[in-house]
Amino acid sequence: VTPGVRIPYGQEPDPASHVLALAPHHGYYHSGISEILTLDLTIRQNLQALLQLCKGALAIGMREFTANVADSDLVRVTGYMIRKSDVARFAEEGSRLQTTCLGAEASEVT
Repeated sequence: VTPGVRIPYGQEPDPASHVLALAPHHGYYHSGISEILTLDLTIRQNLQALLQLCKGALAIGMREFTANVADSDLVRVTGYMIRKSDVARFAEEGSRLQTTCLGAEASEVT
């Protein structure tokens, strides 16, 4: 289990403020911290801004983070990502081979 801050979708602060708040905590957890920053979909048109965010975050102490784009098929569930399309398929067909079932309920309920 890795520590991390879970902020509900749609309530995230702007990325720079988010990074500034999280970075000081990374030095206390040698195994890492699971941070997933959800970015506005306009980041696709400004990859230089994403690069600057990454470099700045690392420079002030973040060890790693995952960036997710707001309109992505991926959904954050307790420190890992699942695909919304896999959850929909699981609801219709079930699954004995994937771990989607582990995140499906959390994705739908929370």
